[in-house]
Amino acid sequence: IVNGIFFLLIILQHDLGTAIHYMSILIFMIFMTKIHTKLILLGTFSAGIFGSLLGYLILFTNFFNEGYKVRRIKSFVDGLLYGVYDNAVGYQVGQSLLAFGSGGVFGKGFGNGIQKYSYLPEIKTDFILSSFGEEFGFLGMITLLILLLLLFNTIKRTAMETQDYFGKYLAIGIAGYIISQSLINMSVALGILPVFGIPMPLFSFGGTSIMTVLFSLGIVININRTGFKKL
Repeated sequence: IVNGIFFLLIILQHDLGTAIHYMSILIFMIFMTKIHTKLILLGTFSAGIFGSLLGYLILFTNFFNEGYKVRRIKSFVDGLLYGVYDNAVGYQVGQSLLAFGSGGVFGKGFGNGIQKYSYLPEIKTDFILSSFGEEFGFLGMITLLILLLLLFNTIKRTAMETQDYFGKYLAIGIAGYIISQSLINMSVALGILPVFGIPMPLFSFGGTSIMTVLFSLGIVININRTGFKKL
C-alpha cells in the first residue's frame, strides 16, 4: 500500500519509467518475506490488471495527455517487430543498435568507437552502454552482465544471512534497485524495452546517480559487518 502511494505520486509527475522501477524493487523485497506464494501471485495478478488498465489509459485515451509515450511505445513495437526506426522517436534506439552491431564479438577497442561523436545524442547518459558495446563488443557486454549478477548475488546472500530484519529487507531492496535498473537500461539500449530514461548504475553521467549507488553499496557493507549478530 505504501509503495502504491509513491507509485501514484510518481505517475502524477509523469515519470512512468521510475514508477515501474520502484515496483520492481518491491517485487524483490516481497520474495524475501514469509508471505505465502499464493498471496504473492494474487498480488502480482492484481498489479498486472492495474498495469493493463494504466496502459490502456495511456495508449487509447487522452487521460494523461502524454502523446509522446504513445509514440515511444509505437516506435518500440515497429522496431521490435519490423526493424524500422524512424529519425524522430526511434532515432536513438536505431543508432544504439548500429553501435552494438558494429562492435561485433570483440569490439573496436577502447576509445575507437564513433557513435559518441554526436551520432548518438547524449550517449553519456541513458545510452552509455551503446558506446561500451561498440568498443568492447559482445564479450565485454557478457562480462559486464556477469559482474552485475555476481554483485547481485553477493548482496542477496547478505540479505538472506543477516539476523536484522530491517537490514534484510534494506539489503534485498538495494540488490533489486541495482540489478533491475541495470537490466532495464540494458534492455532499452538493445531495443528490447521502450525508452524509459533510466541511467545505468555506475556508468551513466550524473553525480546524483553515482553517489546514490555508492551510498547504497556502503550501506550493504555495513549490514554485512553488523547484521550477523543476534538481536
